[in-house]
Amino acid sequence: MAIQEHFREDPLTAVPQDHPIYTAYFDIPVAERQHLEAIKGPCWISLLYAPQGLSCQWDTADFNHVDFKMGVNVVAYVTGLRKLEGKLTKPLYYVPSERESEPRRGAFVLGQVVHGGEWRPHKLAWRKVLEQVNTRAGVEVYSEPLPIRVDVESPFQAHMLYLTGVQALSLNAEARKALKLYLERGGFVFAEAACGSPQFDESFRRLMAEMFPDQELKVLPAGHLLFEVGEALQEVVYSPAVQREKPDLKRPVLEFIEQDGRAVLIYSKYDLSSAIDGHPCYSCPSVLEPSASKLAMKIVLYGLSS
Repeated sequence: MAIQEHFREDPLTAVPQDHPIYTAYFDIPVAERQHLEAIKGPCWISLLYAPQGLSCQWDTADFNHVDFKMGVNVVAYVTGLRKLEGKLTKPLYYVPSERESEPRRGAFVLGQVVHGGEWRPHKLAWRKVLEQVNTRAGVEVYSEPLPIRVDVESPFQAHMLYLTGVQALSLNAEARKALKLYLERGGFVFAEAACGSPQFDESFRRLMAEMFPDQELKVLPAGHLLFEVGEALQEVVYSPAVQREKPDLKRPVLEFIEQDGRAVLIYSKYDLSSAIDGHPCYSCPSVLEPSASKLAMKIVLYGLSS
């Protein structure tokens, strides 16, 4: 198959029958859900393939046919039922940094913790954040996150660490010890559950309880310094998945671990990076743009100031 030739590292896999695409607008009865295959990102479908075809019923405009309803679901899943920009809207393009590939003396370095799971699900997101930190805040930065295995490499080569994942997080004893030492000696960590993953969320909370048995993750209060730095963020735009569960939620929700009166670790159970990466996950517990980029900028600027 031609698709397999072009996407050798990302093969087509069956879409599970409980996937949100089957209920994005119409709730297709389980018995009528056609077999679909897809190439998937961490929390989105990049390419959808219908081996038995769907579009014949689109031409006949048989609105009650399951294939027509499935077509509506595909559009609803892709757009999240959000209004699309007009055809004349000027597109925005991301231009990769032209800075050197090696960090310069004095440049801000963001380290990304390498672990046994999918440690870099959103590959471009934090490159974009670092570009914004440079252009909007005037901070000299190393233009992309530096991968660090904290169990065998020093985390102190980074001014800030970023930790994320989709599956349950597992760090060996050496990595946990190094991470705790980094925090105790002035380091700063931002962690997020990619795609709002409940598996990552549960495992991360267990990790924090093991590392800091005398305290627990607490919700960052509204008046905290982190919310004061950077661009004003009056309300946060959440995904439809969050809005269905918490329709009145408009404020940013972050949690933290404190050491000597300073927030040394910030955690978000809501995904920020998928929207920043350009693949907003409407069916995941996530923050959408422009809120996601503004919040990420605040986190970095707070890490710098603290």
